[in-house]
Amino acid sequence: MLAYTLAQITFLIDTNLLKADAKARGQRHEDVIIRLSDLTPEGQDFIMSGADDSWLRACDRKSNKMLAEGATEEERLDVYRDAKGLYKRLEKFRKERIAKAH
Repeated sequence: MLAYTLAQITFLIDTNLLKADAKARGQRHEDVIIRLSDLTPEGQDFIMSGADDSWLRACDRKSNKMLAEGATEEERLDVYRDAKGLYKRLEKFRKERIAKAH
């Protein structure tokens, strides 16, 4: 789904979780394939934590609820375009990493 992919790529770039030389930075979003090796060590840890999967599941739940309530496809796609949940999960992830390091 392009809306999800765009949100995720933008998030990874904005948070410096995607390496500066990753091919995904210069490709059309429709053609992007992100490999684990494209991510910084922190990005790899974040993805491996499953936090992005939990965000996607939350988006799916919200979208399905909206569908049942008669929302348009565009309204439902907006759920996947909004990466606020990813930023919140990253903030929590970083706090937990700092706490474990001390």
